[in-house]
Amino acid sequence: MRTLSYIPAAILRAVDRVGALQARGVALVVEEIQSRDWASATFAGETHRFALRLEGVGDAVAAAAAALAASIGESDIPMAGHFVAEIAVELGDICPDGPNRIVQTLALSALTIAD
Repeated sequence: MRTLSYIPAAILRAVDRVGALQARGVALVVEEIQSRDWASATFAGETHRFALRLEGVGDAVAAAAAALAASIGESDIPMAGHFVAEIAVELGDICPDGPNRIVQTLALSALTIAD
């Protein structure tokens, strides 16, 4: 079993907090995480891409997805030795998942820079 790096783990904790997922009863399903080294002339860090799903009652999932899209870029995401330079959420498909339940796909991308 592969251990999740602390940087993607910190980003996923922020997704849970910003979307108030637990409070809304929304499940976060991680489909895929890709992290790659990144560098410019003056900075070094990593890019991160997440394929995610939100599952739950329709209104709760919609509210969580809206909160993430509106606020993830302004949230503080603490992590030792790095900071989030850019982060964005792109909302994807909405599919029914039973009576009054939906699945919302989303893609999250982030650039973290080493302090």
